Amino acid sequence: MSDARGHLDLQPPDERVALVERLDQYRAIAQGAIADLEWEVASAKLLPATDMTMAGIVKHLAWAEDRWFQGRLLGMRMPPPWDAPGADDPDQAMRLASGDSVPKIVELHSEACDRSRAALSLCDSLDTVAKVQSFGRGPVNLRWILVHMIDETARHAGHLDLLSDCLRVEPSKELTVPLNQAQRWPGGRGLVLETPRLLLAALLPQDQAEIYRLYASPEVARNLARLPARFTMGHALEFVNAAQAGLIGGHAYTLGVFLRDSGVFVGICALRLPAREPGLDEQERAEAAGLGILGYSVLPEHWGRGYAGESCARLVRYALEDLALSVLQASPRCDNLPSARVLLRLGFTLAEDGVEEQPLAGGPAHLVDRYVLQHRRLS
Repeated sequence: MSDARGHLDLQPPDERVALVERLDQYRAIAQGAIADLEWEVASAKLLPATDMTMAGIVKHLAWAEDRWFQGRLLGMRMPPPWDAPGADDPDQAMRLASGDSVPKIVELHSEACDRSRAALSLCDSLDTVAKVQSFGRGPVNLRWILVHMIDETARHAGHLDLLSDCLRVEPSKELTVPLNQAQRWPGGRGLVLETPRLLLAALLPQDQAEIYRLYASPEVARNLARLPARFTMGHALEFVNAAQAGLIGGHAYTLGVFLRDSGVFVGICALRLPAREPGLDEQERAEAAGLGILGYSVLPEHWGRGYAGESCARLVRYALEDLALSVLQASPRCDNLPSARVLLRLGFTLAEDGVEEQPLAGGPAHLVDRYVLQHRRLS
């Protein structure tokens, strides 16, 4: 048997012990992958090429346990929730229901594994034949079921590991997919602003996990007033959708900042055009005419490399030359000295200091300094 730290026997006494230990190892890996995750993360579709979610995978593995040990080996009726019409299906078992949560799915999988172990204890031999036929050819034996469940659980543990990589903060673990400029805009139309080291490009749904990493970072969130108190994966998806809608509507240019040689996500550089926002009357549009509001955020692991200044300089040039804006405004917190230095280097000047800005999440007002750049300074 495995030792107190979960290490497998290097010399298992027999085939049964070896198979059961290996299966238990992968069962624990699968549960551990989601046990400490927020539901918004566990239920999120983290990769664009698949609908799989981390919670859905573990739920599917619970179904597989009951299918092979209860339904096939013992020939028993499938237990809840698989006894509902249409539920005893591999694809359906991967789908999440409205009442699902991380604790419920972990419990579902744990109970299914306990039932499987109880079924195993009823069998004296690996040659025990299942009571229900499979594949239209005949019944499998217990040996086949154990090998199959090791294969099934290990394969999905690999999927869970890949999805977990999307959430890890360490730069060495980032997925570095080269940018396809034509694909970084809805409908295949490209808006890509280039600098010597960076590409500023439209956000896509596959950037959701990176947006979550950025704005869930306490170091980043403390400087921003327009974020929810607890930024979630759901908020990240809303952010991407709003960014795409703003680009299409022409009232906001919220662009991802990527390293041009690798595609690694660095942060966000954004320009909001209040006069073009929907819902304004003519007077409000006239008052905001020619104004652009600049914002930016960089992942903490990329701080100190000049990416904020480089990306903002490019967006500022786009705002003044291509969009023909006359005034740009930015409002960093009073104690955010690095952002103030970025703005001063770009030619902004301090217009107001100590302005109160009420956080979206409530609580004490942020004190911000208002910086302004007139177009004539770069003409």
